[in-house]
Amino acid sequence: MRSYLNELPFLEVVGVAESGTAALKLAPTLKPDLVLTDLRMPGMDGLELARKLGEISPKIQVILATVEDNELLQRAARQNNVRSIVLKDRLHEDLLQQVFLIFPERR
Repeated sequence: MRSYLNELPFLEVVGVAESGTAALKLAPTLKPDLVLTDLRMPGMDGLELARKLGEISPKIQVILATVEDNELLQRAARQNNVRSIVLKDRLHEDLLQQVFLIFPERR
């Protein structure tokens, strides 16, 4: 995914973390506009990460990648600062669309 994102001229990958805990530690220093996170991660899941990122900075937009999507997850995502959910098997197709919905000026 990192190499795919690095190819896009309107995005700059400022950091990569192996866990939600690591991402949370990097965020204050890197100050990302957007965080793409997995729902299932060791230690801290993507929903908890999104909520905590929102506490650090409400400007950080979070896209959650997952293999499942249902109403319960949609509701939990909205309550935890997740801006969008993309299915992992459609990540390449849907991620750009979601980025452009969040940041239309980057089109």
